[in-house]
Order: sequence, then structure tokens, then C-alpha cells
Amino acid sequence: DALLKAITLRLEAELPPHTLLSRHGGDEFIAVMEKQDGTDNAKQFAQAIVDSFGTPFHLGNEDIYMSASIGIAAAPDHGNDSDKLISNADIAMYQAKKRGKNTYVIYQASENDQPAHRLKIRSQLNVALEQEQFELFFQPKIDLDTGSIKGAEALIRWKQEDGKYRNPFEFIPIAEENGQIIPISQWVIHQCCKHLKEWQTYLDSDFILALNISARHFHRGLLQEDLARSLGTFGIDPSTLELEVTETAIMDD
Repeated sequence: DALLKAITLRLEAELPPHTLLSRHGGDEFIAVMEKQDGTDNAKQFAQAIVDSFGTPFHLGNEDIYMSASIGIAAAPDHGNDSDKLISNADIAMYQAKKRGKNTYVIYQASENDQPAHRLKIRSQLNVALEQEQFELFFQPKIDLDTGSIKGAEALIRWKQEDGKYRNPFEFIPIAEENGQIIPISQWVIHQCCKHLKEWQTYLDSDFILALNISARHFHRGLLQEDLARSLGTFGIDPSTLELEVTETAIMDD
């Protein structure tokens, strides 16, 4: 209790006038201030609080060192009501703790409402599979001595109905979690073999194509069957299809 009182006094000393300061419960406090220049003023005072915690709290004959993890949410960008702002500031605070504490983090919309966001992407992935919204981009591998293209790496992209591409780092982990990565991976393998056959016919029979293999696909035991089917369909020499397995898949076993 004495420590909480001392922390309150220190917070009051750092925050600007007319700031509403309250104890939210446990060791959590909420400060409400007027937004002046975006979140710059909030960042300024958040850093001042973090710096002030570098000085120990003197309680009786003891010096107690504490750290401050601060989350910042600003209206209207991060919410229009107190519940939403507090919730989003709380999310940002836990991000600050994950970063090692004694710092502040401004809430980012991408961290908002993760369950609903992930559920939305999962639903959209089903539509993407049905409507074949995925595309493959190919990054060439060039022989620096001759300048000739010796192979390529396949990279999946998701072109949405509005014509914009969604970042693979956003949808691939979700597809991995719920198993949708299996049909996506099967589509990638089939398309890679189709393109590889064309390039080997018109360019070079030794043309090598690399593709990334999902850890989920790898562990399900379906990979060999799916590869054999596509390789056989297009008459591909298996040695010209290069599989890249993530470190995560290897570390699992």
C-alpha cells in the first residue's frame, strides 16, 4: 500500500495539469489527458514516467526499484468510448511488457480484436480458395557468371476482390492454425508443377523451381502423396522441384 501511494505521487509529479489519474486495480493506473499533437504529448509524458522509475522508491529503510510498462490509446483513432480506449491501451501495455518492460507502446489497430480479425480472415480464405484468388509470383535465381536464369522460387500472393494484395505474413499463420494451409499448399504444388513443365519445355530441362512447404502439410503425412500426384500429372523430374522447409518444422521433431 505504501508503494502504491508513492507511485501515485510520482505519477502526479510527471503528468501535466488537469490530467485525470486513477488506480484501475492492482498495480494498474489510468491517466486521461487532452490530446494536443496526435500522440506526441502522451509519448512525452510516458517517457518521463519511465525515466522517473529509474529512481528507487524509498520506503522505510529500503530502496525498491520498479519498472513501468505503459500502453497508449488515443481517441478517435483507437476508440470513441472509454471501454474501447481502456481495452486498447491495455493491449498496448501488454505489448510493452513483452518488449521487456520499462517502456511504452502506442496501440496499433492490427493488434485490435484479434479473435474477430482472425475469424474474418479465416472466412475470407474459404472464399479465396473457392474463387482462386491466389496467385504465384516467381523470384528468379540467376547464374552470376553467365547472367542466365537457372531457376526460381515460388511466392504465394492473395489478390482480394478490391485488387489489393494481402500480406502473406498476415494470412499464412492463420491458415496454418486452422488447417486451411493444406488445400492452399496443394494448390501451390499443382501450380508450381504446371509452370515448371512449361519452363522446362521452352527454356531449360534443368530449370529448378523452389517452393515453401507448410509445417502442417509436412506433419500431416499428405505431402508425399500430393507431390507424387502433381509430379506425375505433368511428368516432372522430382530432382528439379526444390522443397524449402521452415526451421519451425524441423525443430518440432
